Amino acid sequence: MSIFRGYVFRNLLTSLTAMLLLVFSNPVSGEEVTVKLPADKKPPAVKPAPPPEPVKELDVIDLVFHPKNRDAPSENVPWKMRVAGIPYISYNPATSLQIGVAGNIGYYGGDLATTSISDVIASAAYTLRNQVLIAIRSSIFTNNNQFNLQGDWRFNMTNQDTWGLGPMKSNSDKDLIDFNWVRGYETVYFRVGPSFYIGVGFNADWQYSIIDQNVKAGKHSYMNDYYGGNEPSTTLAIGLSGGLLFDSRDNQINPTKGYLANANFKVFPKAFGGADNWESLWLEFRAYPHLGGRNVLAFWLWGWFAFGQAPYLDLPAVGWDMYGRSGRGFAAGRIRGNNLLYAEVEYRIHLMKNDLLGMVVFANATAASDPLTGSFTGADPAGGVGLRIKVNRKSESNLAVDLGYGERQSLCFYIAIQEAF
Repeated sequence: MSIFRGYVFRNLLTSLTAMLLLVFSNPVSGEEVTVKLPADKKPPAVKPAPPPEPVKELDVIDLVFHPKNRDAPSENVPWKMRVAGIPYISYNPATSLQIGVAGNIGYYGGDLATTSISDVIASAAYTLRNQVLIAIRSSIFTNNNQFNLQGDWRFNMTNQDTWGLGPMKSNSDKDLIDFNWVRGYETVYFRVGPSFYIGVGFNADWQYSIIDQNVKAGKHSYMNDYYGGNEPSTTLAIGLSGGLLFDSRDNQINPTKGYLANANFKVFPKAFGGADNWESLWLEFRAYPHLGGRNVLAFWLWGWFAFGQAPYLDLPAVGWDMYGRSGRGFAAGRIRGNNLLYAEVEYRIHLMKNDLLGMVVFANATAASDPLTGSFTGADPAGGVGLRIKVNRKSESNLAVDLGYGERQSLCFYIAIQEAF
């Protein structure tokens, strides 16, 4: 019995000693006991996640001319010039069915790091209303953005319905005017600060072979009323202009951020060959606030004001701006007045990661002053949707296909080679 007690006592003493050594060799300090694994039992090394593979941006040029390389990553190669062109068919009430070609040239006229992209748009079309429409519009930046040259040159053998001055009238209350039109506008802006320019320009509009179909048929004519019953067959307006320009947009062909503000005052003296002295003022603001992500929210506001007895066809009108893109949902000239106010908002959505396809949703409103009181009594709304197809990913040129619907059941279909604004 004593032998058994001695055995138990020795084992108990050994266990207590081992416990005390364990406690005092690892005091309560939050330290962990390291357990060493055999060499062949080490945990596998954790590999970092691979970076996402670059997505190839695609355009129509890739699909047509480089189909075998369209899945390769986009290359970042410096470039100076890119050309995009396409035949098109479109429709709107001002032209009926229109068949033509349109081209866009985007290029850098200087150091790529300090010079904005220049843009030249040319188009030629024939319509089922026997119209011939030829136009070249440009905004060219010289090296380091020292100068910005803006041009608007047109030759049209055309006709246009007019509904008189002021807010929209009934669709049937219209008058068809046939005329030929030559325009030559060129303004040179000189940079005086970051994104800020001062400019001077020359402006000429010549409308000739003007035939008022209502007068010819012995009916009431809004244009004849404007001229006091003695409308001319030719009008000429030659003048000079001065302007202020602020342009911080990242790309004038397809902006995604930045702002544009423009004020331009034109003087058309009778001494230059016109029938009367008159002036016009153009005020414009565009904004592309950065919201994060790839989609773009864009705003366009402008006011156009005429002072004095301007030729009827030179009065402010929707769709009569430099690029003819205002008032989607209305025919060009559908709303005309001595003074016009315009507002538009557009949301631009990327539909594909490779930027080949996109869409837009837009809404606009136009207010024309009353011809008798000069006051604004309301606005005429329009809106619509559009598809965007990337024609040239280098210059960010899109083929724009828009469907617009305006007040009084005005439905228009547009195709262009550039964004509306």
